[in-house]
Amino acid sequence: MSLKRITIALLALGALICGCKQEEELGVPKLTIDPTELSMEKGEASGNVEILATRDWYVANKPDWAALNVEKGAASTKPQTVTISVDANKGYNRTGEIKFSIGLAKAVLTIKQNGEKGELSLGSGTKDDPYTVAGVIAYTNSLGKDEESPNSIFFKGTVTSVVTTFEGSGTYGNATFYISDPDGGDAFYCFQTYYLGNRKWKSGDKEIKVDDEVIMCGKVVNYKGNTPETVGKGGSFVYSLNGNTGGGQTQTEITSTTVADFIAKADPNTYYRLTGKVSDFSTGTNSSGKNWMQFNLKDDTGSILVYGFKDGQYDQWASKIKNGGTAVLNGTYEYYDKKSQHEVMNTTIESFTEGGGQTSDTVTGTVTEVIATADGTSVVVPEGIVAALSSQGFIVTDGTSNVYVYLKAEPAVKIGDKIKLEASKTTYYGLPELTGPTATVISSGNGVPRTELKDVTAGIDSYDASVAEYVCVTGKLVKDGNYWNVEVPGASRKATPSSLHSSINPASLEGKEVTMTGYFNTIHSGKNLLQVVVTDIAEADPNAKHCNVSTNEIKVKAEDTGASFTISANADWTVSSDNQDVAVSPASGSADATVNLSFPANTSDAPRTANIKVVCAEAGVEAVIRFTQAKASSGEAVTLSVDFTKMMESLPQKKENALKDGTFDFEGYTFILHAADAYYQAESSGSFYLLIGKTNSYIQFPAIDGKSLVKVKFLTGANASTAVIEDIAKADGTRLNINNSSLNKATEYEWEVPGEPGAAYRIVVCNDKNAQFQNLILVYE
Repeated sequence: MSLKRITIALLALGALICGCKQEEELGVPKLTIDPTELSMEKGEASGNVEILATRDWYVANKPDWAALNVEKGAASTKPQTVTISVDANKGYNRTGEIKFSIGLAKAVLTIKQNGEKGELSLGSGTKDDPYTVAGVIAYTNSLGKDEESPNSIFFKGTVTSVVTTFEGSGTYGNATFYISDPDGGDAFYCFQTYYLGNRKWKSGDKEIKVDDEVIMCGKVVNYKGNTPETVGKGGSFVYSLNGNTGGGQTQTEITSTTVADFIAKADPNTYYRLTGKVSDFSTGTNSSGKNWMQFNLKDDTGSILVYGFKDGQYDQWASKIKNGGTAVLNGTYEYYDKKSQHEVMNTTIESFTEGGGQTSDTVTGTVTEVIATADGTSVVVPEGIVAALSSQGFIVTDGTSNVYVYLKAEPAVKIGDKIKLEASKTTYYGLPELTGPTATVISSGNGVPRTELKDVTAGIDSYDASVAEYVCVTGKLVKDGNYWNVEVPGASRKATPSSLHSSINPASLEGKEVTMTGYFNTIHSGKNLLQVVVTDIAEADPNAKHCNVSTNEIKVKAEDTGASFTISANADWTVSSDNQDVAVSPASGSADATVNLSFPANTSDAPRTANIKVVCAEAGVEAVIRFTQAKASSGEAVTLSVDFTKMMESLPQKKENALKDGTFDFEGYTFILHAADAYYQAESSGSFYLLIGKTNSYIQFPAIDGKSLVKVKFLTGANASTAVIEDIAKADGTRLNINNSSLNKATEYEWEVPGEPGAAYRIVVCNDKNAQFQNLILVYE
């Protein structure tokens, strides 16, 4: 072979080798950092950290006093070096966290820097030596889960973020905001706090804003064991605002008025003096160990519930107040929406004179008779039987009707006790209820005259009632956090104990088929739960006829040709389809089975649908499974990835610039925003997030011709409410019920969406909370 031919061959071989070079194999998603902590001196300093990320990475959060030479990088199996730099620290020692993310996986680098002022004092919690924010966080974390501090404490800080202004809370007159120490660090959540002088804010008062210096006073709580915050609904107040301590009304400035005028004024910001007769007096202890009392106050013009008392009032007056006596007190007005009632709050009792007995307008009768009276009526049941217990009250029955008696504490009575009951009748979410009770035990160990038991298993999704019916539900017992649910196959609604009594512990039945029996106590619409005051949770009778279907909905891709569901049964059943293209096999049986569906691939531009009906007459079951096969694919997927952690000029920044309605454009697509309260980009530790609230607020996604929305992903804010509920809805507001649970903060969620071609959808806020988004990713196919 000639030299020329050899040379050409070698060149060709080299080209072939180069052309076959493969891309780097990244393997499974992985994110690690080394080291996980950096310590720096008080002068200008820097340090390095090595990142091993097998997916594209980015910095999700960092303190504003730290800088990185790069904040994102490409996926690699090789370590990447990032340099962290800090300026000279002329303040106190500080600690912060840098959070790296590849989406689902995260890694945290702790950075510490000494300061010229040394360690910041934590304070002692007194008026003369308030806790710092670091101090109050440490103190609150020392409390038990959901435990409140026994006494009010003082603490101070700088406002770094305002969630709800005083004015924004409306008639509640409170504000919610975060405070931090002057040199940064973790923030503390001041929740529903009152204004200067421990009163509600009123028009003309100065508003709270970022950078205000505050000293707070009040009780704190270790909410859920992981969120230090103040006790809500005026459990704390701003003692000092930028050096101004403010006052409050003195006793001589308080105007006397009647109950009717007090209600007519409906003034939550001014204290008024009321005088009247006491009825329905009751006391108790809540789950946090805090004592409470309440009573109705009646004069010649009307009656009102006296509910919220200032610190020290319980200890001073609980043993002295008696029904029939005359009380002189002062307080502010509040309207409680959930129970549609007027209340006196922030109450101070000035004097009490004993009187005698019941008021003349008290209604005496059976349970059946008293639950038919108007709300606010004082009632007496001479004889009733305790039928069920919860951790917050009990059910009393006369054998014909049942009613829940709300105590706010675990009751002292027992099932089978015959009692005389004095209370006030009200309505709670459509159900009659008795509040402010005084129960006197006549005898114990009596049989309970149960009303007719109603099995609501088959119709749980549609069940509702206007009275506390005696019901049972059969299904699988599962644990959801601290709660127990009974899941019925094929149903979207679950049954759950309403404030489960301490005498019932179903832990040994977890994962088993059980029957939960008790008294209906409202539907929790937000979480789609049927709530029951439980009398018993027992393993289901294995000989009872049953037929449970594993799902009520089946969705498949256009190219799929088969699917299945399961039936758990010990009785004859049949299965049928109303679409001849969707065949079922087997079509009948009498025991557990897997039912297979067969169908051709969908090549049309419309989804294929069918109703699969399961009938089991012996078990009283008739279930329908909704089958949907996606339309044929319309081409390449479209992904929109919006990063709210960077300032977006098309969105308002800061609360003072907030909007209720608007749009923003992203990569040629238009998003529509509507807020019941306000929306804007807020800033925390140098990183932005989108805040939008409250009920019925939404971000409407763009509709793309020929494409269907199939997936929504988002990362909630680092300081987001852990009570907010969000869901996906159609453009007309119809919810898809993809989610009915509260979301966690700083958590990524991914939801599959059964989108229709060319249709617009939105993410909606479903309750009276603010939603926070760090990013939003939409996938259309």
